[in-house]
Amino acid sequence: MLVAMVCTPGGGVVWLPVGGSCNSHCESCPPDERPSITPEDVRAAAASRLPAVLVLTGPGEPLLRRDLDELVHAARRGCASNVALVTNGRALAYPRVAGAVASLGFSHVIVTLLHADAAEHDRMTRASGSHGQTVSGIANLSRLVRDRMTRVVVRTPDRPDLPHALDSLAALARKQGADLLWIDAEGKPDLPPAGGLVRGTGIERILLEAPHEARSSQGHAPARMHADEKAVSLVVRTGCRNACSFCTTRHIQEQNRSTWHLDDLSVFHGSLEKGASKGFVSLRFVAVEPLEHPDLPDLISRARGLGFSRVEAWTSARALADPEVTRSLVSAGLTAIDVVLLGSTAAVHDEVARAPGSFDETMAGIGNARGRIDVSCHLVLVRQNMDDVGDIIRMAHGLDLGDPSPILVPAPSTSAAGHYASFAARMSDITRVAAHEEADVRRIMIEHGILRQIPPCILERTSGLHVPEPLGPTSPGGDIQEGKLEDPGTGIKLRSPCPSRDRCAAGGRCPGYHDLYGQVHGTDEFVPL
Repeated sequence: MLVAMVCTPGGGVVWLPVGGSCNSHCESCPPDERPSITPEDVRAAAASRLPAVLVLTGPGEPLLRRDLDELVHAARRGCASNVALVTNGRALAYPRVAGAVASLGFSHVIVTLLHADAAEHDRMTRASGSHGQTVSGIANLSRLVRDRMTRVVVRTPDRPDLPHALDSLAALARKQGADLLWIDAEGKPDLPPAGGLVRGTGIERILLEAPHEARSSQGHAPARMHADEKAVSLVVRTGCRNACSFCTTRHIQEQNRSTWHLDDLSVFHGSLEKGASKGFVSLRFVAVEPLEHPDLPDLISRARGLGFSRVEAWTSARALADPEVTRSLVSAGLTAIDVVLLGSTAAVHDEVARAPGSFDETMAGIGNARGRIDVSCHLVLVRQNMDDVGDIIRMAHGLDLGDPSPILVPAPSTSAAGHYASFAARMSDITRVAAHEEADVRRIMIEHGILRQIPPCILERTSGLHVPEPLGPTSPGGDIQEGKLEDPGTGIKLRSPCPSRDRCAAGGRCPGYHDLYGQVHGTDEFVPL
């Protein structure tokens, strides 16, 4: 698609030059004498103007900044709802750099391509070979973010021959998996409103701001009360450095081409006060990566002041790799974390998290937290890590985290069968893995998860294991708590009864299956007991 991205003053877009050096010497780029921007400068700019999009751009080449990740995280700490990047794209030709950029979760990566012809492009950048590097970089990044929220676009400057150059530039961009982008920074009066066509060009005009904003805190506070546990669960939506294939929130973002705004945590004050008045003593923070919210220490302190004696977060623990973040949260009163483990090695974990370096940061975060607060863990089994489950459990024991609980087989996070199939393991394959593991691993897998998620017929027939009676009956849809049925994406998580349920001795013990599972894997595994 050809798009004209309109960035007018007051449009909610803040362009922030990063400064520093550049590996191109474009004739159109004037020398810049300003000092390089710092992470604190970025945070302050985001906090003071609360932009819909904060764009890290030149003068200066952002990909030459060794602290680019710090600049991005500083923008999010300052409450920038989307962070975009403008780059000449040359460094993206190195797969390691492209992978690092993909993991940062930009809303847009805008790559400047001055000309479709290599010789002319290199003449304009005054850098031999720059065209080939930029084109390779666009292709590298496009492959990595194809299933994510990040949009890769090729930017061309407004120049006299632009109308005649658009076709060749568009063809080149599409071949590398990107859109072509024409930035109109002047807001030309002859352009139509966003969504219309730019007269005479066939280019769709859009705004850089995301067309949808997924705001969790408008109209309701996402809090749930658990009277039996005397606990309050709060859904804190912020950024997340992982891009897990099975993540429900991630897919809602991708479908809407949007990102979650940082919640104003004051929306939870009433829920905390209500829970405290009922004698509740436990507080649990869940998705989306609550420990990355810059205001979480203040909310934790408030909860402890109201009498909550246990404050727990479900987390990747990546934020805790920063000792200062760990110190701040522990000082505020955080007492426990429950860490998701996705692999026993960086290769497996990072593939599931779709974030290079995530395993190392998770391990560092666990190390910083252990001995200061309670640390437990849970597992999510997908196609990419189910063969690693035994080693993950043994790793958890080696880290003194105890038995992983729960062990989850994820429900669909998208209505697209192809996308669900990319991570959804066959239940019979999971039970075969259990059957070949040592006895203690089998016990943990059954007692802490798959007993309630995989029908008894599959579990017993495929594994050859004798399955004890479950702790209580299960029912289709039983994994959907009351009050959650209206949440986005919840409908696809409801289970349907097994087609053989009326003829099976398992009866009401059978949890059924998700309809999308049946579309992807069929129902031949369901043989009545």
